[in-house]
Amino acid sequence: MERPMIDHNELDLRLLDNSFSSKPHNYYVMYDEVSDEFMVKLIKPENSTSVYHIGENNAFLVDLENYQVVGIILFDFEHEHLSKLTSLSRLWKKERLSECFKEYRTIRYEPERREKIITGNLMPNTDLIIQKTLAN
Repeated sequence: MERPMIDHNELDLRLLDNSFSSKPHNYYVMYDEVSDEFMVKLIKPENSTSVYHIGENNAFLVDLENYQVVGIILFDFEHEHLSKLTSLSRLWKKERLSECFKEYRTIRYEPERREKIITGNLMPNTDLIIQKTLAN
């Protein structure tokens, strides 16, 4: 039996609402080059999620157990999203960030520092450049 579509009133947005709170926490970021999808999860990417479309080129990632929005996905990332952000687009190409994010990477959000700290096995010099870019 096919599960009915999720009604937007059933979505639990509390985690998303608190994603830029005053408390430090991690984000988990990945880019799929084959499908050109950029994903940001607000919780550790251990469980399967469902896609809930909120626009033509973006969607929420939803935990089907409790309908909690646990992330976002940007479809057609390089063409539709990155192409509109000139500085980031140049950095993305120059530093080959699509390769850097081919697996989930942890980004530490620390509001007092006004910068995001990226951890994981990044390419040499990339983590410093990303910190400077994301601090703006």
